[in-house]
Amino acid sequence: MLFTSCKKDKDPSLEGKWNLEYTTINTYVDNVLDEVETIPGEGTTFDFQTNGQVAIFQDGVTETSPYTIKDSNVEIAGEIAEIRNLTASSVTLYLKDIESPGLYSEVLLNLKR
Repeated sequence: MLFTSCKKDKDPSLEGKWNLEYTTINTYVDNVLDEVETIPGEGTTFDFQTNGQVAIFQDGVTETSPYTIKDSNVEIAGEIAEIRNLTASSVTLYLKDIESPGLYSEVLLNLKR
């Protein structure tokens, strides 16, 4: 008799250390894309810890803030980002910053393990 077992793959998780590969900022004026800026990550890391804290290392400084995940969103220090395309090795955090009707920015943090 042959016994086989199927190991269920674990769903990808935001927990753990991520490297900021790059940030894309799309700026809209009168609801029309006006500018796209891409900024390299330059060593910035996000470490989502099991204790509900995220340690963000940037420019030689580490800041720790609480985070919570609800549905497909993560809240970090009062900012809510949509979790997009989460895999075991990459994820994009999407934030929308509305300045006034028709004038807003989309910020996409592209993270890799």
